[in-house]
Amino acid sequence: MAKLKSKTNLTHMEIDHSWRQEYLASKPRLSAFQKELLTNGPKGLSQAWILGAMHNEWKVQKYGKEPEPKSLQSSFKDFNSKYNGN
Repeated sequence: MAKLKSKTNLTHMEIDHSWRQEYLASKPRLSAFQKELLTNGPKGLSQAWILGAMHNEWKVQKYGKEPEPKSLQSSFKDFNSKYNGN
């Protein structure tokens, strides 16, 4: 009996395939180059960058703007008081 994959156990290629198909369906005015890139994948580094930009556009379109990352910056005074107990 074959195991069914849950959505969290999808491989990288299956995830790529799903967003690419969704992006193709949602954007009727893609160039022939973009359509080919989405269906066949990148052949080099610059094409991978373009595909990455399309993926980021799809994420913003689907989920909205990504939240700003938490600031990890601290001062030496904070560090020193935390580790010296002063």
